[in-house]
Order: sequence, then C-alpha cells, then structure tokens
Amino acid sequence: MASVFAEITKNIKSTLHGASITYGGLVRTITCERERFMNVINDRFPFILLSGPIIEPLSRAHLVVHNTLHYLITFTDNTISDEYNPDSTVTPITETMQDVIADIVKLLMVDRRRGGYANNTEYGTTGYYFDDDGDTPLFNIFLQLEIKAFVRDADPYYTGG
Repeated sequence: MASVFAEITKNIKSTLHGASITYGGLVRTITCERERFMNVINDRFPFILLSGPIIEPLSRAHLVVHNTLHYLITFTDNTISDEYNPDSTVTPITETMQDVIADIVKLLMVDRRRGGYANNTEYGTTGYYFDDDGDTPLFNIFLQLEIKAFVRDADPYYTGG
C-alpha cells in the first residue's frame, strides 16, 4: 500500500505517460518519467519529467491535514526549432507552447480528484525555454501543478475526506 501522496503522483504519471498530443501539425506520443538523480532519456522525445511533490500542510482540523502538493511538469522535445527562416510559414514558438500546455492541461483535468485521492487539481505558472548546451537544441515547456488533498493526520496512507 502506498501513501496518499505516492498514489497522487502515480496518477499524474499514468495520466501523461503514453498520451498523444498535437503540435507542429503532428501527433506525438509522450513518455512521462519521475525525477531521478540521473535521468536516462535515451532519445525518447518528446518526454515529460515529473518533479515533486513538495508538500505544504495548510491546516489541521479533526485529525485531518489539508495539504497542497506542488509539482513541476517539464515537457522536452528536440524537434522544435526557433531558427528564423523568412521563406517558411512556421508556427510561432509561443503558439506551439500554448498548444502543448493546453493538451497537457486537458489530459490532467479529466480527473481533477486524481483517482479519488485528492480534492482538486489546479495549474499555475507556465513558460518555456531553450537548452542549447548539447548537439541538438532542446525545447522545454514547464507547468506548475497544485493539488489539494486531505490526509489523515496520524496515517498518511488514508485520505481524510
């Protein structure tokens, strides 16, 4: 049996892993991995790195803790380029970013209660950046996720709601 926090994390991962999203005119299947000390991606693009949770207890009442779980979802792809080409009609990076974020949010909001372990799922700050330290530039999109969950004060293996 896993704790409520572990079950919520597993639900997020299983929701995103193997899902298909559309951007740049193509449908792509994404891989979702948990954050590790050494990430071994092995050219499995696009992929999502799931970091967290950071657990913030907000209040305690009647042997129940009201928590906010903070996650960082980072989507990475190596096929998106920001090189300017005046002869092509390329979708602007901001639109591509918004399309990817919209698809990820749509996938996550199908089950806001994370399989019954949470009370609500909300998303926050989003953005993107390029990492061009390697041979191929990597396009990264990030999304902050907040999940509200009631957990029993003395036994975090059970929900408190």
